[in-house]
Formats: sequence, structure tokens, C-alpha cells
Amino acid sequence: MKLNIKRILPYIFAAVSIFTALSKDVKGTVRDTIFFADYQAYDTVTICNDFDSIMVIPPADMNFLFWFLWGTDTLYVDTLIISGQASGQLDCQGDHGTKLLFIQPLTLYGNDMYLSCTESKKAQLFTNLSAYDAVNYSWSPEVGLSDPHIIDPIISGQENRHYTVTMQTSKGCQVTTDVNITLKRMQSPEICIASVDTSNKNILYWSKPAWEGIDSFFIYREKNVTNQYEKIGSVGYYNYGFFRDSTSYPEIHSNKYKLSMMDVCGQESEFSAPHKTMHLSVSSGLNDSWNLIWEPYEGFGVSTYNIYRGVNNENLELIGTTSGSSTQFSDLEPPDEDVYYQVEVISPNSCDINLPEALKSYMHKKMLVNSTKSNIVHEALVPTAINNISNNSSIYPNPTSGQLFIEIPEAYTSGSTVEIYNMDGQLQFKTNLDATHKEIQIDALEVGNYILRINSPEGSRNYKIIKK
Repeated sequence: MKLNIKRILPYIFAAVSIFTALSKDVKGTVRDTIFFADYQAYDTVTICNDFDSIMVIPPADMNFLFWFLWGTDTLYVDTLIISGQASGQLDCQGDHGTKLLFIQPLTLYGNDMYLSCTESKKAQLFTNLSAYDAVNYSWSPEVGLSDPHIIDPIISGQENRHYTVTMQTSKGCQVTTDVNITLKRMQSPEICIASVDTSNKNILYWSKPAWEGIDSFFIYREKNVTNQYEKIGSVGYYNYGFFRDSTSYPEIHSNKYKLSMMDVCGQESEFSAPHKTMHLSVSSGLNDSWNLIWEPYEGFGVSTYNIYRGVNNENLELIGTTSGSSTQFSDLEPPDEDVYYQVEVISPNSCDINLPEALKSYMHKKMLVNSTKSNIVHEALVPTAINNISNNSSIYPNPTSGQLFIEIPEAYTSGSTVEIYNMDGQLQFKTNLDATHKEIQIDALEVGNYILRINSPEGSRNYKIIKK
């Protein structure tokens, strides 16, 4: 039969325009055989992607063939050997017409998944298998899978997992890929306010995110080393969004806090940004005035500090304000009686705590959850002018577990008393100081910090003591 060039030219141009580039590298070992006669025109045949090369056998009833291959110079009249990684189209012609065969290697792709703790999704795998090939799937391990023998099982996101899926065709071709399931960590929560409550303990407020996957909140407090934190407590998700730090001592120093969340899978979020309470101290000034100095609030921008004063710690009234860049205030005309001071900042954020009435009553009915307050300082507990009694008296041991010794000059024993106050200014203990060497027992006092005041006809002197 004589070759008709005009007849085959259109097929050559068509093949050049649509064929995918095939490798020129033909290895010596033929690992797979495709019988062209077993497929209909325009069929797709899948080849194993680990074969070195493929031998294509033409139909037996086709006596004269042409193979049109894009990007290769390998041409055989009866057979064609191409790379096992080839992907594209083959064209052949003969006395009995033209056949077009699509060839693609067996491949398997797996999508890594990033799931939240409560999510369940399909790990979608994509393959280009021919519809004529029966396929078996096998996932390992099988834990967490709805069916380990299908292409897209449901995977529950309860922990980080690594899966291997193996796919096998009816021809024995086998391919494997990996799928990683990674749990997404929750975004860090936000502290709304860190404040001091009316019992003189630090308290934190936060708004709870509306997500059922949260198990609890963890509260961290900075230790005595900068930027080193320790967990001091936790609050369940279905409890109210606040935490009272019963081990804090706001009258002594401020504290910095961070917050995190744990989901129901046991995975902890990143820390929140820190918030730090204000610590207020008072010192005596000229002409019976009082100077207030405090540490600035940290956690949000402060525009104004409000200064409060009162004759007791429950009825404080606003007496002045200062800008957020200032941390000092002088009360030049205090009343002629014991006074209490406190500093307040109104938060630019609104804390949606939704406290029940019982808790509002316990903490303070008038407490605003959109403001932060410092410790309350009682002016009467601030050391005043030093006189002879302070220079010649001694108190020990300090700290003490319950026994205290007080030594004063004999000249001050007549009419002298010793008083012990808690940090709220409440009298806890009082006795006469009728000897130069006085032993007192304070076993009944709770562990904490106290002010011991020695009163004599010549004046008074305050000392800070610690009951351990």
C-alpha cells in the first residue's frame, strides 16, 4: 500500500497541537505492555508510574501504522516503546482507519487537612485512574476513619494524625501517598480587665468566645522573674468569665496576668496579651497633704486616671483626674480624719460578663466591669513622722509564725499600746505595751501582711509585719 502524505498531514498537525510532551529517555527494560486492540478509539489507559517503559502493541488487523508522538523521535512500525512516566495521546493509522489512545500514569494525590477540634471533614484524594480499572483502597492506621477502604473516608479531628493510603488497580499497579491531619490551635483569648475587688484581691474579667469546642480557661501570673509565668488557676467554659486571685496581695505590689484556652481535645491556645494591675502607694507631704503614686495600668491605652477618696473603703468619691501619661497626684486638703484612696481607669472595651445578681452582690453591687481599680490605701496605715520611739524600738522575728517580741525604751512603757491592723485597716489585735520587753501571740491571725502600730504619749509608729 502506498503512503498518502496528504491524507495523514491533518493528523500530524492535530497531534502536534494537543499531545503532551513525552520523554525521550527510553530505558532498556520494558515493564508494561499495552495492547492497542484491547481499547476502543478515544479510550484512556492507565499505566503504573513505577514502570521503566511501556511497549505499545498495535492492532493485529492494521497492516500499516504511523505513530505520532510529540517531542520524541522514537518510531516503530509494529511496536512503540515510550517512557513509563509518559502522559498524553497516541495516534495510529492503517488500512482500517485511525485510533486515538490517551495514556496517563497512575498517580494518587492526598490533601493535608487542618481541622479545628470539633470539625469532621473528608480527606479528599484525587486520582486520574481509568474508569475501566477496579480500585482497592487501604488506609493505615484505621483509627478515626469512617471506612478505611474508600477513597474519601470521614476523618474525625480529635488529634493530630498521619495516614498512609494505598491504592491498587486490577492490573496490579499500586501507588501510595500520605495525608496529615493537623489540629488548628485556637486563637488566643483576650483579657478584658485586670482589677482589684472590694476584698482587696486581684480579679480578671474576660468575654467568652461563643464556641462549644472550648473546655476551660487557664490563668497565668508572672513570677518574680520578668516574662516567666506560672498557671495559678482555671475556669470552666460554662462558668462565668472571671477569676479571683485569692493568693494576690495588691497592697504590696502589682501583678501581670495572661490567659489561655484549652479545647475539648486537650489542646491549649496561645497566651493572650498581658494585663497588669495598678499598685497605689501614699506618702505624707507638706502641710498634712498626701502624695499618691501608682504603677500605670498595662493592657490597653489609658486616657485618664480617676482619683477617689473617702473616710472608709466603701464610700469613695471622685476628687480629681489626671492624664494617662501621669502616675502621681497630691491631695493638698485632705479631711482631718482617716482617709482612703484609690485610682480607677475606665476601659475602652466593654466586658460582656453577664454576672448573676448573687455574684454581683458578693463582689460589689456597684462594681463596673468596664473599669479597673487599684488597691485601696488607708492613710492611717502610712508611716508618719519618726520620733524617738521608732529609733529605739525593735520588733522580731519578722516574718513570724505566731510569736512576736517588742522592745521599747522604758520611758515609753507608761500609757503605750500596740495595735495590729489588716491591710484593709481593720483592727485585729490590741494590748497594752507595759514593759520594755513585751511578748505577744498572734497565732489566731490568718497568714498574710499586717501593720503593727505602736502608740505612745509621744507619738505613733507603724511597722509592716508578715504572718507566715
